[in-house]
Amino acid sequence: MRRSPGTLPAHHFYSRRDNGKYPAREDGTAMPEVSKTEIGRRFFKMQREKQVEKAIGKIRQAHGSEWSLYSSSDIEALKQILGEAWVFIERDAWDSVAFTRLSGMDLRELIRIGKEVRDALISGKTGAEKSMPVLMKKAAS
Repeated sequence: MRRSPGTLPAHHFYSRRDNGKYPAREDGTAMPEVSKTEIGRRFFKMQREKQVEKAIGKIRQAHGSEWSLYSSSDIEALKQILGEAWVFIERDAWDSVAFTRLSGMDLRELIRIGKEVRDALISGKTGAEKSMPVLMKKAAS
């Protein structure tokens, strides 16, 4: 049974006009293509965010009730610097960081560096370089 384009169910994602090649908008017109470069950028950003959230989760769990002493601004700065470090650190080195072993002093240092990056006092690369000694001294043995 053939349906006319106006009677396609809401879950129908592809336009009949372009033979199902490109995803369609609700009005049936084809959505613009996304370049492979843009897809790569989005994937990279998602991976970075995922890894940072995993690290934050480990830190939060390790610090227990002390975690509540950090402001949302502190946590955002920490996320900022962890994201910068993830970009510049080798994946094996990142995987070896024992986030659960970071002390309160280590966290305050990372937060300070993260705020410097956020406030554009230093570049993300410089921030990552400054954070490496703190993170790497806590690498799993």
